[in-house]
Order: sequence, then structure tokens, then C-alpha cells
Amino acid sequence: MNNFWKRLQYKQNLSIISKAVNDLTRKNLIPEYTKSYVIDNIPKMAYNRTIDKIRYLKCPNCNIQLPSRMLMHQHLKYCNNVEKNLKDNETIVTDAKVDF
Repeated sequence: MNNFWKRLQYKQNLSIISKAVNDLTRKNLIPEYTKSYVIDNIPKMAYNRTIDKIRYLKCPNCNIQLPSRMLMHQHLKYCNNVEKNLKDNETIVTDAKVDF
């Protein structure tokens, strides 16, 4: 019976992470060169989410909550790249709404 609950939790995590990846790629919130890497590793992220016990991580730059450490790592690459390309009088919008 314990295996049943683990499998159910894995399927739920898989759906949560796949929705997050679809939203991030649709809104271009991860770099282009990492999109295929992220899409290929969705099952690995779902499995690691059951082990980590961390549900959501918040981006310090744009306040988006993401359900996986790997997704957060890829998104931070995008945020850091955007910060480097800002001009002197520009700022980052911190209330970006992302529906998961």
C-alpha cells in the first residue's frame, strides 16, 4: 500500500511540474538554450520533489514561486541575464503573475 501512495504523489508532482514548465516556456521565463534540457528532465524533477520535501521556492528577483529546485536554477539564469542587460534607468517588474 505504501508504494501506491508514493506513485500517486509522483503523478501529482509530475502534473504540477509539467504545468510549471509549460507556463515558463510559454512566457519565456527560462533561457532558450535550456528549454530542451528542462523538458527532458521533468520526470527527474518530479521524483526529486518527493524526496526534497520542499514544495515551492521563491525567486528573489521577480517573486515567482516555482515547484522545483532545478526549475528555480534555470529561471535564475534568465533573471541574472536580464539584470545584466538593464540600462541605468530601468528596473525589473517584481510583480510578475505566473499561473500554475
